[in-house]
Amino acid sequence: MENQAEFKLPLLGKSMKLHPLPGQDPQREYGVIWDACPQPSDGFGYVFEFTGKRRGRFLAWLTANGAAYACDGPLAYIPEGEPNLLLSRLPNNEDFGQVQARRGARVPLQTVSRFARSRTGTFAFEQPSCDIGPYAGSSLGLRTFAAVGYLAFVHIPSAAQTPVLTGLAADVMGDLLRPPLPDALDMLVHHVRSAQPGAVSGFERYAARLLEEAGASMIRPLAARTALEAGRLSSTGLAWLRFDDSALSAGERQLVLAVESALNRLLLVQEAVEGFPGTAAPYAGFDEGFCSQQDWRCIIDIASGAAEAVQRSERENPLRQMHGVHAARGGEWDVRTRFAQACETMRLPFRMEYRFDADAAGGTVAVECSVPQPEAFPSTRWDGVRGAWEDVRMLRGWAASAYAMRLAALLAAAAFGAGVGIARAYVTVRPGGLDAPVGMSLRFDRISFMSDVLPLIAEGALGADRNACDPAAVLALLNPADCSAAFSDDGFFGVAQPLDIGLESRRSPLWEDDRALPGPLSELLQADRVCELDVLHDEDADLTARVSVAMEDAESSPLASIVLLEEIAAQAGERESKRAAEGGSSDGRVPLYCANPCTRMLVRLSEADVKTRYSKASDAAFAAQSSLSRLYAQVGDVTRALEVAEACRSLAPTSLPGYLDGVSVLMDEGRFAEAEELARRALRIASDRRDSSYLRYRLAYSLWKQDRFDLALACYTSVTADGGDMAGHAEIEMADLMEQMGMREHLSNDAAAATLHENGIPAAPTSEVMGCLAQAALGLADAGILRASAFPAYAVAQLASDDALIVVARSLESGLDVA
Repeated sequence: MENQAEFKLPLLGKSMKLHPLPGQDPQREYGVIWDACPQPSDGFGYVFEFTGKRRGRFLAWLTANGAAYACDGPLAYIPEGEPNLLLSRLPNNEDFGQVQARRGARVPLQTVSRFARSRTGTFAFEQPSCDIGPYAGSSLGLRTFAAVGYLAFVHIPSAAQTPVLTGLAADVMGDLLRPPLPDALDMLVHHVRSAQPGAVSGFERYAARLLEEAGASMIRPLAARTALEAGRLSSTGLAWLRFDDSALSAGERQLVLAVESALNRLLLVQEAVEGFPGTAAPYAGFDEGFCSQQDWRCIIDIASGAAEAVQRSERENPLRQMHGVHAARGGEWDVRTRFAQACETMRLPFRMEYRFDADAAGGTVAVECSVPQPEAFPSTRWDGVRGAWEDVRMLRGWAASAYAMRLAALLAAAAFGAGVGIARAYVTVRPGGLDAPVGMSLRFDRISFMSDVLPLIAEGALGADRNACDPAAVLALLNPADCSAAFSDDGFFGVAQPLDIGLESRRSPLWEDDRALPGPLSELLQADRVCELDVLHDEDADLTARVSVAMEDAESSPLASIVLLEEIAAQAGERESKRAAEGGSSDGRVPLYCANPCTRMLVRLSEADVKTRYSKASDAAFAAQSSLSRLYAQVGDVTRALEVAEACRSLAPTSLPGYLDGVSVLMDEGRFAEAEELARRALRIASDRRDSSYLRYRLAYSLWKQDRFDLALACYTSVTADGGDMAGHAEIEMADLMEQMGMREHLSNDAAAATLHENGIPAAPTSEVMGCLAQAALGLADAGILRASAFPAYAVAQLASDDALIVVARSLESGLDVA
């Protein structure tokens, strides 16, 4: 444009000169002209470089909507293509939006700033990506605003050949979480450290600072040795680094968690700046100091959601109803699921591991949680008053303790939000992990917490900057009803004595629990006392161990193994008869074997009379019989193999071994129709996806051999869709089947599911199975029979793939004890 002819403003033409901008050539002067020459309709004039008092060159045409098109003379028509500057307003709020700019014909528009429009119609830049000098914070008319934007973000950087920082913080975070993790981390740090001054944003610089402090450069050798992947949690949207705990030392684990925390704090900073009025957050617009301030704000403000957490008790609990079964309002299941959901949705800057217990009737919730070590906290902090970085390494212990106290307040709020009947909340923190010694144990009482502590949180006292590294001040504000804590010289926790909670006596061994079952549970489970639900206590453990020994040489010496197993089965039967005689068992109880506790909950699905009551069958006897079935088939005695398999099914009607043994024998004999019928029966009592998937895999082969190709293909397809242990085997067999059928295109998952449904083959545990398990889980929990309820609770949780339900099941099983 240097060569374009100068334009002389007519006498009546209007003009306005602008203040110099940072980076502007001091020999140049810019402004806006209007009503001085032709322009398209709805025009607002031209950005103009003055070369004299009333002469100069055209730079860009301005529209009445705030766009700017580069030009070298007056325009008659609106140019084609995108403008060089564009104001994009929010669709639901026209007073806020973003400024987008581009410097080349083939370069896309990118966000360079936000804007806010006042009630009087003026505009102001918010978090611009470059220094706009005298116009920072000013309220400007649209003509001036657009002209300054064009000059600052397009023309002046182009003339000086300097980069304009554009883009979104979300894009930076997306790259950081892209695999492989070590490359993503190192590339960000390298990009920042090797860039020319002004070529990277404050957000990127702060990201590099956090990652270096966390030790991100040491992640690569760990990832080379063991799987280490980054993902986002669906419950919170935060980062979660997946790794094998057993493959890392304690120090390596802390390193991984420090990097995870750095990523999450960056995500929280990103969201914090996106929370300002406007659309997406241009990372270029936030300097490193501002990011540091937001980071600390995310750390010290974690208790701000306490009031909302308490109010959760007034809302519906989506997990109070499972598979058509409703738990009691305010009962154990309701309280535990409410608390677990609150914890699972907490958006925290550091990973929190936790376990909890509850006594809904007694009004108590107790939780133990991990808190981060001081080294996980920032070592520097931006001092906005002095405009300099402050070394806060000596304060990190104090900051970590204060953080733990705020976390305790949030957990107490979640406990009180688990139900209006919860009057006491115990929070015990263990620095570094749940297996670490106790650092602090607090008790909160509901009324004092709600009347005294919540108002202080609401007014921001807990999150005040002055209390960021002052645990004594935070503890005084919390004023717990009881406290046990120990502190070291660096301000972090020492070793404290946990408070006595009094929930330990609620779980006796199931086989010793002589409590009567409530009527509905007694009818469902066909048992009168809790101890009748036990299936894990093995009174013949010595004989059970001998079964494994007997099978060691079964492949080479099956007859010898058969002799040993028959002897074991006989001995187990004798012991069983003796125990029955000594116990005076003459009430007609039927021996029942259950492969796991969940199958005990399914007895209602067997064909026995609902009044039937059961005694626990010998584990050793069943193991011996099941092994004998396979060995009889191996030596060619098919009749005895099938008879023993049938006996196993009679002894264990809701467990799979007898069915699987029978299916294997029948398929080996080519009796595929009978194998199909038995596999279908087994599917009706399968209680988890793995069992269901395996049965459909066996069923597929039996259907294939009966020339029922379409149904066999649907079964194989459903197994591969499950992605479990049998998926690879199913894929191989399915390829052979498709070749025989002359098919090239795979059957869709939806079509396979429809075919299975039409033919009465369930693709997952049936609704009847899940209904029984849900009734048992919720009913036993609400009856206070915690340990027994844990087993069906795990099954329900795994089917739902719900982390909160898994935590609930763990709490039912072991409470605050290590499982």
